[in-house]
Amino acid sequence: MADYEVSAAYIDSLVRALREAGKLDAVTAHDGYVDALVMNPWSSPWQPAELLERLTDATAATAGEAFVEQTAYAAMKQRFGGIVVPMLKSSIAAGPGTLFNKLDSVVSVAIRGAKLSWQPASETSGAFTVAYPRKVSPNTGLSWRGVIRFIFEVTGKPTGRIQDQAQLASGQGFTYLVTW
Repeated sequence: MADYEVSAAYIDSLVRALREAGKLDAVTAHDGYVDALVMNPWSSPWQPAELLERLTDATAATAGEAFVEQTAYAAMKQRFGGIVVPMLKSSIAAGPGTLFNKLDSVVSVAIRGAKLSWQPASETSGAFTVAYPRKVSPNTGLSWRGVIRFIFEVTGKPTGRIQDQAQLASGQGFTYLVTW
C-alpha cells in the first residue's frame, strides 16, 4: 500500500455529522471532488486518504478547525467507542500513557497505513506521533486532536490536554505533546 486509507465507517460518521450540523452543502460546494464520497461513503470498505484529506480541508475551510476536531471526537465515541473500549479495557484502567502506547494496533478499525507511536516523558505526559507514508494536509492533524480528547475521556482524565502540536518537518505526520 503506497498510501494510507480510512474506513468507510469513519467517513460515514463525518458525513453524518456534517449533515446533522447543516454544513454538508457548504463543504461539497467548497470542493466538488468530494461529492461521490459524500453521496456514498460505503462504495468501498476503505476509502483513499486523499478523499478524507479533501473532505477535512473543505470542512475546516467552511465550518472551522474546532468543528473538524469535534466531528473526529464524536466519530470515535459513537462509531468506534463500542469496538475499541472493550478491546482496551486493561489499558484504559492503566491510564492514557498505556492507551497511547497500544493505539497503533487498535486504530486499524478506522485507518490503515499510518504509524502511531508513543514516547513517554513522565508518568503523566509524553509525545504522541502519527506518521503517514507521504506528506499530508496540515488539517489532517485536527482529527487526531479529537481522538486524543476521546482517549482522555475514556481513561478518566478529562483535564488532559494537548500542550503542543506540530507537523513533522517532512510534512508526513504530526507530534502532539500531551499531559494529564
